[in-house]
Amino acid sequence: MILADISSITHIKLIITMLGAAKKKGLEMTTSRRGMTTTKRLHLMLIFTIMFALFSLFSIAQLSKALQLHHLNFMFTQNIESLSNMLEKHAEKPLVAKQTIEHLNKIKQTQEECLTVFNTVNGYIFKFGQTIRITSICEENRLIVNTIINKLINYEDERMSDAEVINRLTHASKKLKVNSDNFEEPVNEFADSIKMMIKSLFLPFTFLIIFTSSLVLRKIKLKTFLLHDAIDKLEESKKEKEKLAYYDILTQLANRHLFSKILEHEINQAKRYNHTFAILNIDLDRFKLINDTLGHDAGDELIVQVSKRLKECTRTSDTVSRFGGDEFVMLISGPNSEQDAKIVADKVVEQIAQPFMLGENEMHISSSVGISYFPENGKDIPTLLKHADIAMYEAKQNGKNQFRAFDNTIINKIEHRLTLEKDIRNCIERELSLYFQPVVNLRTMKIIGAESLVRWKHKEKGMILPDEFIPIAESIGLIDAIGEWVINESCKQCKIWRELSGENFFVAVNVSARQLKNNKLVEFIKEKLAYYELPVDALDIEITESVFYGDDPNAIDNLNKLSETGLKLLLDDFGTGYSSLSSLHGMPFDFLKIDKSFMDVKHSKKAIMTKSIIDMAKNFNLQIVAEGVEDQSAVDYLLEHDCVYAQGYFFQRPVPAEELDITKTYKQEKSNIVALKT
Repeated sequence: MILADISSITHIKLIITMLGAAKKKGLEMTTSRRGMTTTKRLHLMLIFTIMFALFSLFSIAQLSKALQLHHLNFMFTQNIESLSNMLEKHAEKPLVAKQTIEHLNKIKQTQEECLTVFNTVNGYIFKFGQTIRITSICEENRLIVNTIINKLINYEDERMSDAEVINRLTHASKKLKVNSDNFEEPVNEFADSIKMMIKSLFLPFTFLIIFTSSLVLRKIKLKTFLLHDAIDKLEESKKEKEKLAYYDILTQLANRHLFSKILEHEINQAKRYNHTFAILNIDLDRFKLINDTLGHDAGDELIVQVSKRLKECTRTSDTVSRFGGDEFVMLISGPNSEQDAKIVADKVVEQIAQPFMLGENEMHISSSVGISYFPENGKDIPTLLKHADIAMYEAKQNGKNQFRAFDNTIINKIEHRLTLEKDIRNCIERELSLYFQPVVNLRTMKIIGAESLVRWKHKEKGMILPDEFIPIAESIGLIDAIGEWVINESCKQCKIWRELSGENFFVAVNVSARQLKNNKLVEFIKEKLAYYELPVDALDIEITESVFYGDDPNAIDNLNKLSETGLKLLLDDFGTGYSSLSSLHGMPFDFLKIDKSFMDVKHSKKAIMTKSIIDMAKNFNLQIVAEGVEDQSAVDYLLEHDCVYAQGYFFQRPVPAEELDITKTYKQEKSNIVALKT
């Protein structure tokens, strides 16, 4: 199409050259006519001038129309390509009718503009210039588009299947492409007809061409510039299209599409030459927290920095790609790919664990990496990617910040998890039970309360601890139901113990960050306290540091409401998570629970850390509960630093309610504690 336009311009230049050569001859003939008066010559020049001016303007206008038709056909072809690309993307999933209709309307619009061009010029000239062929093609294209839009309406009404409508769209796009090619011939013939008119009439107008040549040349230069500009833009568009199709815009890494092609080639080579390779699936831990707290711009910057570090971990023969979000996939090839993959995975974990600077913020994240090997873990793309993904999630389940290679034991764990997911839905009333661990006043050595801990006695698998089934309950949306059951049973047992002892006994209940987001939590706790006629000091609420993740407004609001109700709030496992002093200062906690990992006070560093937490709590007017106390040295150290409350195996392991004697008092005897009945 563009070559035809350039050819037309070349012909015009040749015509102008010929007209310029003939000008001299015309002037000589004019001056040799002795008998012609000045007035007649002026009249003749005026007539010729008017005729030539009209002819020149008309010719330029028609050539402009021809170029306009070429441009419209160029846009028409691009829109068809966009439609075809969209059909390829939706070949294996439901088509979005609205987007498809938008593409079709763009195609239809170019054809209607072509018809508008014909309506604004002389009909006789266009009959001479193949107007019937051009308009018939445009009308046919418009009919095709209208027909397929009607089909899409039927598709939206579910009267056509995905396969049928995609087949019709594909057939229509092929027909439209053929019409686009056929469109060029009559348009070129029309342009040629205009040039023939110029050639046939140039001799009578040679005397006047000097007055209009500059205008024609300027027009030609302008059109030539526009054509060259269109060619440049078309080339840039092709490059940009290729870049978008195969590379991630943010990181410039290979995208999923390009990686799949590279992986397909690697599989073929591996089968041919009998060698192996490895796939690494890399996922950032806590990336959502970065997005939620610092914003998506910071998240994008983090992704860019991560991509650079990943490339530094690999060789030139390896491939690093970004599949989207915080998911990266690597291809590690070579004769020692299994060993190399583990080395690269270890480098990745180490590099990602190094701090990142996001503006003025220093951020620490980690990564979980899964590895699958060809052909051991799969012989095709979907299987290899799936097994690498499964191994990556196994690494996350095992504590994150590590890599894991796929093996059959992972499949067994997944099957075990699926079994628990199925059984947990029916276990709440029949198989859940509460265990209680006493909280002791170290000064009086009396039991003043207990922490309730949920247990699941599976009918086949035996006792299952909460670390295993609570994350499953959270992932399938059952944590609120389990949490409500725990609160109800804890209140019921606290009522029994208070009536038995006559003391202000309390029970501490663990509430997860996800439960804390539930708008009904506060009212439910109030209802249960009222139902069992318990005061607010009968129930303590323990919350882990994960409540700070994401700064969820519902969680913070419920935390404040619980505090306003009069319930004591305990920040559990302090020192092991990501809470900051500024966040702690703004939260309504009454107690800090020092994590058991700090209770080995025989080690000087842990003793110093424990003392620091105690001193910090005092500065914030918070009381301390130490958990995980296992020996007399810990008791002595806590008393020495004015920490009054503690729990741990040194006193008693978690036991069912009937096995906990709340009337016990403990007496210190050197490095042992002996229980006394009161």
